[in-house]
Amino acid sequence: MIAWLNAFPTNVMSVVGWQVMRTGADDAQTAAKAEADINVMISQYQKVPSHCDVVAHGIQGGVPVGYFLVAAEPGVLFESASGEMMTLDMILASLAVEDTLTFMAVPPGSGHRIGIDQDSDCVGDSVDPLPATSNTGDGNFDGVVGFDDYFILATCFALDGPLPPECRAFDADCGGLLDLDDVDVFLALYEGDLADCNANGIADFRDILAGDEPDADGNGVPDSCMGALIPTVSEWGLGAMILLLITAGTLAFGRGRRVA
Repeated sequence: MIAWLNAFPTNVMSVVGWQVMRTGADDAQTAAKAEADINVMISQYQKVPSHCDVVAHGIQGGVPVGYFLVAAEPGVLFESASGEMMTLDMILASLAVEDTLTFMAVPPGSGHRIGIDQDSDCVGDSVDPLPATSNTGDGNFDGVVGFDDYFILATCFALDGPLPPECRAFDADCGGLLDLDDVDVFLALYEGDLADCNANGIADFRDILAGDEPDADGNGVPDSCMGALIPTVSEWGLGAMILLLITAGTLAFGRGRRVA
């Protein structure tokens, strides 16, 4: 049977599937053995090409947690399902007596999904109210990518540095920063009509976020189009303007009369 199985070519390395449990109640010898095994997994992650991704799942403080190895040099660094960056030593030191973590070697490229983001929407499972449903573009998690989400996107787009967890619903490529490619994904998912008040063939939202159109009051409408929202004489029509003047004059005359 083993020879039969080995006859089939595979790109799955033998380390894939290995699991090592670590608990807060481990004695020194057990903890040292577990940590040595975890470091072997990490060494397999460092192979070129990588032989595995490394993830961890468990319970800490009565709450489900997940971790994903994002770097092994210059130091071992994991991302948690809540978006925090932690070293292996930090993770292990945080284990209370009743806590358990199982480290696993999984196929290369699958670690982010298996470890911290099961629906692959770049929102970590610990901060995702719908961890099994993609929320890409849905910043308020109401199930609709709409007008309210644009204002959240605009706030997040203006931030410098790594994205906080509340902005990651817009990070379509999980790159940690928002760019115009992420904006284009948002616009493709937008449920509603996309205004193009300057008729340049580009959605107003994109013009504003790209810096091509100012939006001083942050209402999602380019400042250059705000004047178009005020009716002109031609829009009202000359007849309507005359009617307004007659009505105004009649009211003024009525107020000026005395009753005998």
